[in-house]
Amino acid sequence: KQDSNTVYLFEKGSFYVALLNDATLLNQKLKLSIYKFNPETIAVGFPKKSIQEYEKKFNKNNITFKLITFEKESKNSSKVYNNKWL
Repeated sequence: KQDSNTVYLFEKGSFYVALLNDATLLNQKLKLSIYKFNPETIAVGFPKKSIQEYEKKFNKNNITFKLITFEKESKNSSKVYNNKWL
């Protein structure tokens, strides 16, 4: 993880998910429910359509975030957005 003060939200279908320590932080600060992403990884998530609501919550709680979205044309390319919804 490049920036330990930043929560990374990954696009997964119609949701944004945070993993591991980011999931724990969002569970503590925003009361998002933790679930098992896979046997070794915990996660939290919320619907992409709710990003404006969560952007306000993150800002209110002084949480910096980056949205990681994946291009549909290429599985290897991604875009990073800093504290902005699309």
